[in-house]
Amino acid sequence: MIDPIPPAFFFLIGAVLIPFLKGRIREIYLLLIPVLALIDLLLLSPGTSWVYSYLGYSVVLAQVDRLSIIVGLIFVLIGFLALLYALPLRENGQHVAAFLYIGSSLGVVFAGDFFSLFIFWEIMAVTSVFLIWYRRDQPSLDAGFRYILMHAFGGSCLLAGIVIHYSTSGTL
Repeated sequence: MIDPIPPAFFFLIGAVLIPFLKGRIREIYLLLIPVLALIDLLLLSPGTSWVYSYLGYSVVLAQVDRLSIIVGLIFVLIGFLALLYALPLRENGQHVAAFLYIGSSLGVVFAGDFFSLFIFWEIMAVTSVFLIWYRRDQPSLDAGFRYILMHAFGGSCLLAGIVIHYSTSGTL
C-alpha cells in the first residue's frame, strides 16, 4: 500500500501552478487543493512515513499521531476558509504566499525530526512576512520588519535548541 502524501505537499507543490491559472479555473483550483489535502489528511494513519536519508540522517516528513491529525484538520479547514475569503484577490503573489504558509504550517505539524521542523518553520516565517507586506503601506512594511526581527530571534533560539539537542544526543 502506498503511504498518503503529507498534506503539506498539496499546498507547497500547488503554489507553483497558481501564477499560470486565470479566472474561474484559478478560483476552483484554490479551493480544490485544500479539499484534496483534507481527504489525504483523513486517510493518514498514525505512524511514520515519508522517511528519507539525507547526509546520514533520517528526515521524517510525516510523523502522524492523533493530535497531529486534529491540528492538521484545524489548519486545513482554516486555510480553506481563508482562501475562500481571499478568492476576490487578483494578485497571484498573495495566493502563492498563502499556499506556502499553509503548507509549511502543516509541514511543522507533521515534522518527525528537527531538521524538517526547522526548514518548514523558516518557510512559514518568510511567507508570513510576504503576506504582511502585500498590503504595501507603511504600517504593514513596519510590521513586517518587526516580525522579521522577532522571528530572527525566535528562529535563532529554535536553531540553538536543535544544536544543543544534537550535541547531547547525537540525533536530530
